[in-house]
Amino acid sequence: MRQILLFALLAVTAAAAAGAEDGLLRRARSGDVVSQLKAADEFMFGKNGRKVNLQLALHWFRQAALQNSGAGQFNLAMCYQRGWGGKVRRAAAFYYFRKAMNNGIAPAAAQYAMMLFHGVAAESDPEGEFPEVKADPDTALKILRQVAPHDRAGELFLAKYLFQHAEKHAPELLQLLQRHVQRPDADPEMLVLYAAFLRSGAGGVMDPHLAAQILERAAAMRHPEAMAQFAELLHQGFGVKTDHVRADKLIDDAIKLHSPRALVWRGNEYLNGLYREQDPHRAVEFFTLAAQQHYPPALRQLGLCYVSGAGVERDEKRALRYFLQAAGKGDAPGQFQAAECFRHGIGTAKNYHAAYYWYRRAAENGDAGAMRETGLALLAGRGIEKDPAQGEKWLRRAALCSDPAAQQALQVNGEASF
Repeated sequence: MRQILLFALLAVTAAAAAGAEDGLLRRARSGDVVSQLKAADEFMFGKNGRKVNLQLALHWFRQAALQNSGAGQFNLAMCYQRGWGGKVRRAAAFYYFRKAMNNGIAPAAAQYAMMLFHGVAAESDPEGEFPEVKADPDTALKILRQVAPHDRAGELFLAKYLFQHAEKHAPELLQLLQRHVQRPDADPEMLVLYAAFLRSGAGGVMDPHLAAQILERAAAMRHPEAMAQFAELLHQGFGVKTDHVRADKLIDDAIKLHSPRALVWRGNEYLNGLYREQDPHRAVEFFTLAAQQHYPPALRQLGLCYVSGAGVERDEKRALRYFLQAAGKGDAPGQFQAAECFRHGIGTAKNYHAAYYWYRRAAENGDAGAMRETGLALLAGRGIEKDPAQGEKWLRRAALCSDPAAQQALQVNGEASF
């Protein structure tokens, strides 16, 4: 394997020599790190008359990295992580992010921590040069807390992680977001996250008016997601005065920026005849454009169109495929719809075990209807072994989410009702 790698490097070097015998490449081949980094940059972006050549960019970043250049190590890791100039090699990327981090490169520390949260499988390095990395969330979180004040990507990733675990980290998250929003150059993604936090009520904090103000600020930065979200608030009058005309213009502008959320909103307008004449065919066009970006709500909406025949010829098998695509991306309503298909035999044979699996996934992702169905399945032993205690627990969780059917089920004695 090492001989093959050596041969590949010699071949790349030969190609470089044949390409242009200029001073920069001569200095780079002589071992000058600054020249190696400059050559890599020129080949990466096609600067100074050079043609883009990602293989040569990878080669020169690697030469700089082997001389313990933090910049070379970081850029080499990025190449391995994204597959620029060769195969994706996540374990190799992790190794060089760590080297760059130890050389004081703050963005490398953020990337290293992000990978450490989930670990890296051994098979992610097709060359077999680097071992697997076991997940270590505690260490990753510690590193992110250290690097966040100095690195915007690290700060954003830390905020997203804390938001996902807001029940445990709400005070820390709130402090981080409040500090960030005071910056004149605040990141619009952080603003969108802050607005979501204020609307969620996590940690006992809920302020729809401040959330609307923050989203308006992010929308003014032409951030597509913020534009779409603020438009929805203007339509709904949630935390801000209703203004359908302004909302419609924001949705138009967000669509021009390819916002999948705005595309789905416009599709739903046509599907339901909301603010415009009902046109299911146009709705499907907008859902399809958003689905091409692999946006889960769009995939789910297409599934609903195909299962009902709205704007398209009814096709239950195709509907199930869309539901499963949305479900696989963590979309709780999509998981619920997939479960419904397996339970009732829509687009497939009935499969109570698969139905329970997707109900449970959706329930764990906060879908109240799925909580109810998970509880009822456990009580009845439908697709899973009976467990009355767990079944009642899920029903109570659904009832707390104001699911009327769960509230009714809890009031009925005996298993026959389930």
